[in-house]
Amino acid sequence: MANDTSRNPWSIDTASATDLTTDWVNVRNLQWIGASAAAQECVVTDQNGQVIWRRLAQGANQDFETEFQGKYGRPINGFRVSTLGGGTLYVTFDVRG
Repeated sequence: MANDTSRNPWSIDTASATDLTTDWVNVRNLQWIGASAAAQECVVTDQNGQVIWRRLAQGANQDFETEFQGKYGRPINGFRVSTLGGGTLYVTFDVRG
């Protein structure tokens, strides 16, 4: 499988050293499903390398979810998944119309 940013939510299963986008993204929800072993980590940063979200699995088959409050969720300037030890990260975002 490959990262899919063509629809909402994004489906990310591969970490990268490059940004998925350098645009502002209004993230509503981050959900990491399927960490398959202890010590697997998921790290999301903005385009400047600032950590926005980090989770560390304590065991197999752990799932994590964070919902960001506010009118549009959490605005993030650029978006990168720099570490993804396993599983899939789903990124739900608001689109201002």
